[in-house]
Amino acid sequence: MGRLEYGYKNKYLLTVSNRYDNSSVLAEGNKGAWFPSLSVAWQIDNENFFLKQNVVNRAKLRAGIGRVGNASIDPYQTAGPLGFTNYNWGNGVAAIGAAPTTFQTPALSWEKTTTTNVGIEFGLFKNRISGTVDWYNSNTTDQLQRRSIPSANGVDFVYFNLGEVNNRGIEIGLSTVNVEKKNFQWTTDFMFTANREKIVDIDGSGNSNFANLWILGQPLQVYWGFQKDGIFQYEDTVPGKGILATYYWPKNGRNNANYQPGRIKIIDANKDSAFSPADRIILGSHNPDFIASIGNTFTYKNFELNFLVYFRVGGMYRVPRPGLVGRYQSPKVNYWTPTNPSNEYQQPTQTSDIPLNWEALTYRKATFARFRNITLTYRVPKTFTDKLHMTNFSIYASAVNPILLHKQSDYDPETVPYREFPGSTTNQVGPTSYSYKSYVFGVRLDL
Repeated sequence: MGRLEYGYKNKYLLTVSNRYDNSSVLAEGNKGAWFPSLSVAWQIDNENFFLKQNVVNRAKLRAGIGRVGNASIDPYQTAGPLGFTNYNWGNGVAAIGAAPTTFQTPALSWEKTTTTNVGIEFGLFKNRISGTVDWYNSNTTDQLQRRSIPSANGVDFVYFNLGEVNNRGIEIGLSTVNVEKKNFQWTTDFMFTANREKIVDIDGSGNSNFANLWILGQPLQVYWGFQKDGIFQYEDTVPGKGILATYYWPKNGRNNANYQPGRIKIIDANKDSAFSPADRIILGSHNPDFIASIGNTFTYKNFELNFLVYFRVGGMYRVPRPGLVGRYQSPKVNYWTPTNPSNEYQQPTQTSDIPLNWEALTYRKATFARFRNITLTYRVPKTFTDKLHMTNFSIYASAVNPILLHKQSDYDPETVPYREFPGSTTNQVGPTSYSYKSYVFGVRLDL
């Protein structure tokens, strides 16, 4: 790695660097790559004209461009690794052998991300207000893709360097000193981040790849499925008026079990008066529109109270499918019955645990707010700690994740990873970890 820094009059700054990285998991001949970067900065507060005002006391404008690499694949994938397998020769005894798990990829190389950034650092009113604002644009090319292929090839996936993904957004950090008195202080820290991700290219053809849910112009973690429109009700059967009688029954038949009161109703996206895979649409993304946090610290004499609130606005997640066959335990849901015409979940039945279009009932908006931490601290006066030959003695009580504000389901959105399927499936979705709260009482001693 080489690095060059140059400054002129402590006003104009230049940094140039270049590094060479190797990764053993990539193909022979492509293990190493150069990753250069360049940044410039203007220390505005060192200019003579800046001294003629007293509102802005710190200002720095900076810009940069750089490239980084990613080689995050499992080892030995580029040489066509073998995996254990069984083969039946017809004698009833399985023979243990080995077979390729994927094809050789002798040209597999680094995934590269080039990012440009423009930012400003500032301080106002003797740093009573200070912060940073950054705008960035990032392009990732030669993506390391684990692409699904038909199993008739002998393997069902292979690694490629293909595609381009763009990320652009803004990051804002702000700190304020709201009150500063002899016995009372109040400070606030604010963070805001908004990112927009989209697939620019997949394989050079200009087409989306729905088998892997890679859709041009959409984020990588996209939800593509049926859009819920409620549950069919008895009023939908009214001749000449109800949607079953006038729209679905003429094509699908009056006795079709999938078009009856109590069954799941989805948006007929292709307007063909029937439910089919062609009715799948882009519902949204796992990515939020923005995330933000606000932290406040209040100090009164020897007491200090601080708390942090985290916000996630936008995005989606999926909740588990309830079992409504009456044979085992299931989450409590508001399901449809003739006396409870719910629009949330379908009518229970003992004959099928997985109803048609069940996926449509699992999508939820992921907006939430959470108190990450609330801590109250009491610092024992210095006159007392000096007698005990201590530099610090404090008692504190802390609550971690005590409050979650979210109305879309009983699940914690942060425990639910992205999971989506390109076609109809019986695979379950939902959380893979636990939501927890903790309460801590403690003592800090510094001798």
